[in-house]
Amino acid sequence: MNNKDTGFLGKNITAQYLTQNGFEILHRNGRYKHLEIDIIAFKDGILHIVEVKT
Repeated sequence: MNNKDTGFLGKNITAQYLTQNGFEILHRNGRYKHLEIDIIAFKDGILHIVEVKT
């Protein structure tokens, strides 16, 4: 398994955990210029920006 595969797996596990705990996943792997946001989620009126480190 290479780094890209490991990162993909970590993001999937995190998204699954968030969904099971009542978060709505709005977007995954968002990009702005050279930056990346792994997961954007929403719960209880709060927008969460999630950085996944695997």
